[in-house]
Amino acid sequence: MKKKSYIGMAAGFLACFFLTVAFSNAKPTAPKEEKTTFSIRNGGEIFKVYCAACHGENGKGNGRYYVSELETKPADFTKAEVMSNKSNAYLFDFITRGSAAMEKSVLCPPWGHTLVADEIKDVIVYIRSIVDD
Repeated sequence: MKKKSYIGMAAGFLACFFLTVAFSNAKPTAPKEEKTTFSIRNGGEIFKVYCAACHGENGKGNGRYYVSELETKPADFTKAEVMSNKSNAYLFDFITRGSAAMEKSVLCPPWGHTLVADEIKDVIVYIRSIVDD
């Protein structure tokens, strides 16, 4: 009887040992929600510095440098009908290359020389987060 209990204990110990080793070598990953929250916050900060002057603090297209005579008005990022047909790739290209390259106003500069790709992606995540449903 004692032999069987030692074998069971040894098997349990080995199983725990191997599971501990297997999980201790695994790389921890942040939950997607934390990354999204960080991206929204970071994108919002970048937006305030580079975009809010024209697009407004809340992204409504009414910033302090909003010029009513502009043929192409700054986009209102809060409108679902404006944002629903814009892919992330399109927005990335638009921000990177500037509005003139996209055949819009010549006043929005190409931010691709100022912002790195991850910052641009964070701005896109932020812009998507402010759309009114």
